[in-house]
Amino acid sequence: MVQGRVDGPEVQIVSPKDPTKRLSQLELPAGSHTLTAVCRYVTRSAVNEARATIALQLEAGRIYQLAVPSGAAENACNVRADLLAIDSK
Repeated sequence: MVQGRVDGPEVQIVSPKDPTKRLSQLELPAGSHTLTAVCRYVTRSAVNEARATIALQLEAGRIYQLAVPSGAAENACNVRADLLAIDSK
C-alpha cells in the first residue's frame, strides 16, 4: 500500500486508472510502479500545487508513505517514499 500525506505539504496520488482523480492511498502489488504525486502547499493566502513522477519498488506486506522533505521549495514536488509500517497479515 502507498499512502499520501494529509499534513505538512499535502501529498496526493494521481489515480493510474483515471488521471482526473486524486487518491489518499492506493493498493498496489509488489514490484515496480511509477506514480504521479501532487504536492499541495496551503497557506492563508494561496494554494500552490506541483507534480512529480516517482518510481517505486514495492515489497509485499509493507506500507509506504509519500512525503516531502522538510525545507523543500514550495514550487517543487520533491517526493520520496518512506517505509511507514510492515503489515502483519
